[in-house]
Amino acid sequence: MEDEANRIASIFLLPKESFGEELRSKIVDEIDTYYNLKRRWNVSIAAMIKRARDLNIISIDQEVKLFKQMHYRKWRNPKPFDVETKVTLPVALKQSLELLIDENILQGHEIPLKIAEQYNLYLTPKMLAMICGVEPALFNDNTQSKIVLKIKDFKQKQSS
Repeated sequence: MEDEANRIASIFLLPKESFGEELRSKIVDEIDTYYNLKRRWNVSIAAMIKRARDLNIISIDQEVKLFKQMHYRKWRNPKPFDVETKVTLPVALKQSLELLIDENILQGHEIPLKIAEQYNLYLTPKMLAMICGVEPALFNDNTQSKIVLKIKDFKQKQSS
C-alpha cells in the first residue's frame, strides 16, 4: 500500500513530461544531478531516482549505483535541504477537486473511479483524501441521501 501511495505521489509530483524531459537533458547516472534537482522539484533524491527508473530513463544498474552514492554520502536521514525546506500543504490538488465538484464536472465518488480507469491506480477514498489534503467524505456517493449540504467559509465584506 505504501509503495502504491509513493507511486501515485511520484506521478503527481514528478510528471513524466516535465520531469522526464528535464532529466533526459542531464547526466542521469550522477548523484549530483539529483542533488541539484532536489530544490527545484522539492522531493527526495530517492523519489527522483525511483521515478527515473519507472520512466525507463535509467537502468536497474544505474539505480543501484545512485543509491550506493546516496549511502556513501550518508544522504538518507536527514536528506540534503530537508532541514531548511518548509513543508507545504497540498493546496492545488484540493482546489482542483473542489473545482471539479463545484462546476459539476465530476461528483466526488467518481474521482477515484476516473483515476482507476485512466491510470490503472486503485485508491481508497481514505488514501486519496490523504494525498489531496481533503476529507474522505468528499469521495462518498451522496446520490442516495435526501439532503446534501456544502458549507464554505466566506468573509463578508463590511459595507462602510
